[in-house]
Amino acid sequence: MAPLSGVRILAVEQLMALPFGTQILSDFGADIVGVEPVGYGGDEAVPWRMRTGRYKRRISVKLNSPEGQDLIRRLVHTYDVVVENYRPGVMDSYGLGYKALSEVNPRLIYCSVSGYGHRDVLQSPHTDLAAYGPIGEAMSGYTHAVLQSGGSRSVGALGDITSSMFATVGILLALRDREQTGRGAYVDVAMADALFALAELPFTQYTASIDAPRKQGNGAAPGAGLFLTGQFPAADGHFTMILINPRHWAALCALMGHPEWGEDPAYTAIENRAAAGETMRPIFLEWASKRSKHEAARELRAAGLAAAPVMSPADILEDEHFAARRMVARVRQPDGSVVRVPGDPIKLSTVEAERNGDAEPVPIARPGEHTRSFFHEELALSDREIDDLIAAGVLAD
Repeated sequence: MAPLSGVRILAVEQLMALPFGTQILSDFGADIVGVEPVGYGGDEAVPWRMRTGRYKRRISVKLNSPEGQDLIRRLVHTYDVVVENYRPGVMDSYGLGYKALSEVNPRLIYCSVSGYGHRDVLQSPHTDLAAYGPIGEAMSGYTHAVLQSGGSRSVGALGDITSSMFATVGILLALRDREQTGRGAYVDVAMADALFALAELPFTQYTASIDAPRKQGNGAAPGAGLFLTGQFPAADGHFTMILINPRHWAALCALMGHPEWGEDPAYTAIENRAAAGETMRPIFLEWASKRSKHEAARELRAAGLAAAPVMSPADILEDEHFAARRMVARVRQPDGSVVRVPGDPIKLSTVEAERNGDAEPVPIARPGEHTRSFFHEELALSDREIDDLIAAGVLAD
């Protein structure tokens, strides 16, 4: 039995900000029913659908119709969780917000993910503003940190995935709280908040410099006290190395043919470390230029240093770590094609022991694929009733 077997979730979700989190819950046994609006015409080949559609049923309901709203309210009695990531106010306008549905089912856990949060818990003056992942990154300080470090933009759906993970944690906390108290709860996650938590280091360094400037280390520039650290070019790409203490520095000095530098305070004293790294840099770059990124990382690791090649998607597909950790999953698209996607990073001993790494690809459902069977089972609607609702545009099959 999976850890979340018996947990039933109605997911009024779109794009990536919630589907990533409900995928984690689904992988561990929760019954996820994706509720999509009638007429949904999303591109079924988009990466987020392939990544977040495993083990989920999909139904199509006209949420902005009284009949569709009534169907959702009838379902809420038997569901543990409702999740949604629409713009604040949309679900309330449908009569399907937290307050309305908690009156139907006081034990209901309701989770919302949005740019700046909803009004029900802590209201932001930005609540009604539109937001996508890059907007949350800009608002949270994350983009500033990227630009300050010489980058131009982040890669990947950081805002979506980060907020989705916090939503998942919130749902699990609320389920545990309900076990103890019998009451439901509203889980409200703002993308700006989630990314602010992700970008906490530059903020904490800044506040430490202005709030407590006399404490040791405060006010130092990011990276002060580090030796040679960052991304470096190799013969065929780049690798990353982190040197944060004298032991690491001594190991690198020995590898580079200068063991005497490893014990010399002129290099190891904290105020001299940045300069020591610059002294070492040309020697190190010359050494790295004669090696591939994988060779450089292997030699550095063998010397006891923290290093890794900068991996491309092609590298990841061939890497033993990701294979051993079952981090590449296979899903079957509605057209029959099989696509490899990232797996679940959470490894639970009791679950992994039962999983088959060579199992058949998991099928991804089509929009509305389960509408008919779902309403047969959940509300005991007859074929005639379902046909009438489809004809009226309330459901889509």
